[in-house]
Amino acid sequence: MKFLLLILSVISIGANATQIVVEAKVTGIENTSHGTNEFVVWTTGGSGVCANRHVRFYRSKADASAGNNADGAELHKRAYSMALTAFSTGDKVNIGAIGGTTCDDAVWFKIHK
Repeated sequence: MKFLLLILSVISIGANATQIVVEAKVTGIENTSHGTNEFVVWTTGGSGVCANRHVRFYRSKADASAGNNADGAELHKRAYSMALTAFSTGDKVNIGAIGGTTCDDAVWFKIHK
C-alpha cells in the first residue's frame, strides 16, 4: 500500500510541477550546501527561469510535496540519484518546482534523451 501511495504522489507531483529547467544538461552536483539537508545541481543549456545556473533540492520541499510524510525522504533520494545518472550519461533533464518557481523550490526531476 505504501508503494502505491508513493507512486501516486510522484505522478501527482509531476503533473503539478512548474518546470524551472527544460532540456538542459547537468554539469555538476553538490551533495550538500553548508551542511544543510539539500543537494545542488548545476545545469547548462536549455531554457527556463533556472537554466544555466544552480538549482537547490531541499529535503523540506520534498517533504512538503509528499504531504509531510516519510515519502518525502524517498522523493529526495530519488531526485539525487537521477541527478547523478543524468550527470554520468549526459542525458538532458527537466527540473520542476512545487509550491514556487524559484531555483530553491526544486523537487521534480526528469531525464530524457
